[in-house]
This record gives sequence, structure tokens and C-alpha cells, in this order.
Amino acid sequence: MFYGKLHYDGESHYVEIVRLIERGDSIIIELRTTWDDGNVWCGATLLHKKDGCFESELFVTKNQTNQAASESSRITIRITGRAAETITVEGEWKEDGEEYRFSGDLTAGSSTGRAS
Repeated sequence: MFYGKLHYDGESHYVEIVRLIERGDSIIIELRTTWDDGNVWCGATLLHKKDGCFESELFVTKNQTNQAASESSRITIRITGRAAETITVEGEWKEDGEEYRFSGDLTAGSSTGRAS
């Protein structure tokens, strides 16, 4: 299991990976992110291995403040490096015709938070 913050390219915002669990040809992620409006969005999804990366089906995140549902999203993650206690990843969050790239290192272990 891995956790950590992946920063959006050119932005001060980040995707917090609460939990990433590898299971053979798939991974499960639980995440939360804050967009420009300050709202925190949380969700979890299963990603399947495809062409060297992991891709989710469409999934919905939930606004932590008012419980509103997001537009359907899709996440793609590539593991680009491994060390003893970390993995390096890059990926994209696609939603409502927009694509947001992110990257960074995740640490082995478990985080203290849980996405709702």
C-alpha cells in the first residue's frame, strides 16, 4: 500500500492519494483533491492495467462539504519508478472534457486520513 500527494502540473493544487493498493493487473485508489473553488472532493476507484498504465472506468467523486456528486471522471496512472519505500507515478484526471496531469512520489505504508 502507498500514499502521498501528487501535484498537478503548473498548479498549486494536488491529488492526495489516501491509499493505492496494487493487485496484480489492477490497482485500487482512494483519493481526495481540492479544486480552485476550495471544495474538497473524495472518491475511490479500481484501475485496470492497459498498455503499460492503469486506467479507471468512469467514476464519481463526492464533495466533502455538501455531498454533491461530481461529473463522471476517469483516472490514468503510470508507475514510472520504484525504490525500496517509494513509487514514482504520473497520471491524468479527466473530467468534463478537461484533463489535469499530476505526478510525484508515493510512500509505502498507510496514511492517517480516509477519503469519505
